[in-house]
Amino acid sequence: MKLAISGYYGYGNAGDEAILAAIKQGFKNHQISVLDAHNRLNLKAISNSDVLISGGGGLLQDATSTRSLLYYTSLIWAAKVFFGKKVIVFAQSIGPIKKKVNIKLIKSTLNLADIITLRDKNSYDFVKSLKLKRPKIIMTADPTFIFDKEEANNIKKNTKITKQKNKTKKQKTSLTIAICPRRFKDMPSNFEQKFADICDNLVKKLKAKIIFIPFHQRDDIHSCVNIMHKMKQKSELKGDHDNFEGIMKIISQVDLVIGTRLHSLIFATNHLVPAIGITYDPKVSSFMEEANLPAIKPNNLDDLTKIVIETLQKKEKIKNNIKRIKKEFREKALKNFDILKGVNR
Repeated sequence: MKLAISGYYGYGNAGDEAILAAIKQGFKNHQISVLDAHNRLNLKAISNSDVLISGGGGLLQDATSTRSLLYYTSLIWAAKVFFGKKVIVFAQSIGPIKKKVNIKLIKSTLNLADIITLRDKNSYDFVKSLKLKRPKIIMTADPTFIFDKEEANNIKKNTKITKQKNKTKKQKTSLTIAICPRRFKDMPSNFEQKFADICDNLVKKLKAKIIFIPFHQRDDIHSCVNIMHKMKQKSELKGDHDNFEGIMKIISQVDLVIGTRLHSLIFATNHLVPAIGITYDPKVSSFMEEANLPAIKPNNLDDLTKIVIETLQKKEKIKNNIKRIKKEFREKALKNFDILKGVNR
């Protein structure tokens, strides 16, 4: 079957590139064309396909812009109305949607789909509330959960994090904490300064090594560097936003992830690493709730140090819980790739 894939691909976002890699792996027996940053309006790819797959990720929302929403919805309309193709809304998080007119647009667009799979419960509940008449709606999980932990084990052989050592007689290896920040709309003005202060506190209290991992060049590099410059203690910048495999490898070796980026938290969960989410977006809060992991709002970071200490104290218990949760997420993620069985050409 010929598949046209539409998503936020080719923009140097590690999370989205991981989703695309998962799609290519999950649909490896099919012919795939990708509408990416260099190929955004390739209607020929849609006309030559059997199915348009819109996703995955957070495409149908107006927090980024209405313009972005119009782009992704227009491709769905083109595929269904002009070319008569099957449409699958794939492993998406829907929202946030702030304008009433955009809610109507999303409802009418989703009604064109043949199948909708949703990667978080909040999105599933929202789409169900729209009372769509046509599509089959399935609760799944982020496609990247199909990646096996064994891949990370192979990664570790080539990627190592040198951990600091406490200056004690026993020379115990200290903790490594990965920070995965991003800038976002309505970010509190003191957010990065407060984060820097917290990181300094974690170095002093826990003798922790702090590393910053940018997932996206535009939104993350500046945030990482700014927080690092505001810190008084030493920290490091690690990873390449163009290499999601490398980021996975680094995350698989740390003791804790504190992430604003959703996929920093997903990668941590998939590699049995405890994580704390900064809930700048409903998709982050929804995931952390489903994963039964702690989260904190960006305008209320005062308790973050306390949450870090409590999380590390319960690390083994949390990891055992993550093992169970990860299995559930993987089973749900695999459902994304069974959908073509229900689509007739």
